[in-house]
Amino acid sequence: MSDDVDDHEPDDRGDHGDDDDLDVPAWVSGADRDATKAEAARAALRSKRRAALAERRRHRRRVWAAFAVVAVLVLPFVVFAGWLWYEISPPGGAGQRVSLDVQQGWSTPRIADELQARGVIGSSLVFQIYARVHGGGPFQAGIYDLRTNLGASAAMSALERGASERRVVLPPGLTLEQIAAKVGQVRHLSGAKFLAAARSGVVRSKYEPPGVSSLEGLTYPDTYFVSEHDTETAVLRR
Repeated sequence: MSDDVDDHEPDDRGDHGDDDDLDVPAWVSGADRDATKAEAARAALRSKRRAALAERRRHRRRVWAAFAVVAVLVLPFVVFAGWLWYEISPPGGAGQRVSLDVQQGWSTPRIADELQARGVIGSSLVFQIYARVHGGGPFQAGIYDLRTNLGASAAMSALERGASERRVVLPPGLTLEQIAAKVGQVRHLSGAKFLAAARSGVVRSKYEPPGVSSLEGLTYPDTYFVSEHDTETAVLRR
């Protein structure tokens, strides 16, 4: 008799343990107990699924929130880089011809402002940054034949090639040596060659006395424009 009781007790405890896990009341028995346990198991499974779904949703929200933060931080840099690239090398090709007369002593910022005002570049600031990074300037004074919509890169290249025309200002009272020094400031001309030509008699003035080969005192004080194709003799003759 005691053996039967001992054998039965573990089964009762095990059943009660399962019932406790699934919240089955002790008074439910038989087929109702089994149905209740099955329903409780399904409810527990649904609860776990809802919890997993909620966790996935929270994870997605955290991911999207992190992405939004990164986008807010990175987007300004992306926009700035795109704008910078556009200002350096704008699409669409060069536009209409424009002329820029760079005066002696103009700084790079002043030239950049003039380029922007004529539509050669879109941003004076970008040109100044680009010129500093790439070692551009100081740029030679003179008249440049440019085009609109060149951008900072092409505009700087055009300025570094030199002016298509240079202004040579000769005030009254200059000696031939002083005039030759001013002519020699033009990139492709030589002051020494100009002075030699002015003293050789190759170019003569109708006011030049007979037997005199030097043009000392016979050059006219004025502002002269010298193109890249002019020679020292051509400038002297003009």
